[in-house]
Amino acid sequence: MDRQVEAMAPKRSETFNYLKDYGIQYSRRYAAAIAQIALCLHLECRGEPLIGKQAVASVVVNRARKRGMSYVDVMAEPWQFSCFNDIDSVNVKHSEIDTECWTVASQVVYGLLDDITFGATHYCNLAVLDDKPAWAADELITVRIENHTFYSLY
Repeated sequence: MDRQVEAMAPKRSETFNYLKDYGIQYSRRYAAAIAQIALCLHLECRGEPLIGKQAVASVVVNRARKRGMSYVDVMAEPWQFSCFNDIDSVNVKHSEIDTECWTVASQVVYGLLDDITFGATHYCNLAVLDDKPAWAADELITVRIENHTFYSLY
């Protein structure tokens, strides 16, 4: 895992306590992955309803499967998730990450999240972009959920 991405994630012992306090089932083996995914969901789609968070999490799962990588490694790849592009500016406390992000992250790690994006590997919120990404071709759209458009690039 990228050291910078790992450093910005909540500490493992804090994650155990947070998950326990909110009644979220966890295993020490998976706590770091749950924390990273919850952080990604918080940064990428806070303010979105539950279905939006589930959809973004589905992209993490789909990329990991298609690339043969761990969830954390997929999120740490350069320029893949915009929330991690400028990681020096990220400083998030557990209490700032809402319960839905933690719950969806746990569902991902334990294989309980259904893919509601029809295999999407990419997404974007076109309303906040100056220009549509070159890869965002209309024929690659799998679904639109809330403010995000989802695409299957491979």
